[in-house]
This record gives sequence, structure tokens and C-alpha cells, in this order.
Amino acid sequence: MAETPRFSHLFLLLFLGSGFFILVCLLLAAYDGLRKFRVAAILGAGGAFLGISGYGACCLGSEFSLRRKH
Repeated sequence: MAETPRFSHLFLLLFLGSGFFILVCLLLAAYDGLRKFRVAAILGAGGAFLGISGYGACCLGSEFSLRRKH
């Protein structure tokens, strides 16, 4: 039988949490864009961008750290 990778549960929670955060930020940006709340729409879009960037950085960092150990 195959073993579960060490941090698989953490990565699943990170994936689900960041997906929820990005979805909420995009919905906020779309709603505020339609309601003409420019500052809030920019903050929502910026939050979504930071969420995507942060999740990508965590994935790349974990990949590089796993490659280094082997």
C-alpha cells in the first residue's frame, strides 16, 4: 500500500482555504465594480491577486524543498 505524503492534509486545507479566499475576493470585486465602489473593487481584485500569488509561492517553495531533500 502507498503511504500518504507527509504534508498532504496541510496542502489540502491550504488549497481549499485559498480557493475560498480567492472566490470571495473576486465576488467582492465584481459586486463593488457593478455598484461603482471603485476602491473596494480594487482591494478585492488585489486580494485575489495576492491569494493566487501566495498560493503559488507556497506550492513552488514546497516543491523546491522536497526536491532538495532527495
